[in-house]
Amino acid sequence: MSDFIFLQADSSQAEARVVFLLANDEQALEDIDTHDYHALTASWFFGGTESDYSKKVLGYESPIRFAGKTLRHAGHLGAGKRRAATELNTQARKYKIPITINEQIAERALKIFHMKQPKIQQVFQAGIIEALKSKRQLIAPIPYGIDCEMGGLRTFYERWGDELNRQAFSYIPQRAVSDNTKCAALRI
Repeated sequence: MSDFIFLQADSSQAEARVVFLLANDEQALEDIDTHDYHALTASWFFGGTESDYSKKVLGYESPIRFAGKTLRHAGHLGAGKRRAATELNTQARKYKIPITINEQIAERALKIFHMKQPKIQQVFQAGIIEALKSKRQLIAPIPYGIDCEMGGLRTFYERWGDELNRQAFSYIPQRAVSDNTKCAALRI
């Protein structure tokens, strides 16, 4: 009889860190290590302070922190008000989190988000769009410990528009985090 161990590895706010790095937002990279960044984001949208929603302070994920986290991810992916509200409401229902928002709240939150962190649109998202315009391809970074000439190449065939942008904005952060976790397991 064999013994097996299953584990699930996760990195702290890893996709947000990749976005900040690609957006050249050094301040956000510093702040993410000293704050509950999703709670801080929630305080921008809903008032209060970071500690009012912090998972470390409360001991659980508050609905408002969940909303801050979900709306932050929507902002990273270039979502509009409808997609952001739908995503938050769908995820809240799925995880039985007692919160719903409308498009007006989502629109206000996204405006605040992009005002507070303009480099996400101006540097990260603009850079992805420029790369798509030239070849419709993105190349993921090479994970530490892997010896190869180039990271994962993805060609985007979607029609030009919001859905193409959403897929492209998510590709490098998601691929980089996934590859890094898998390669860490191989190194171990």
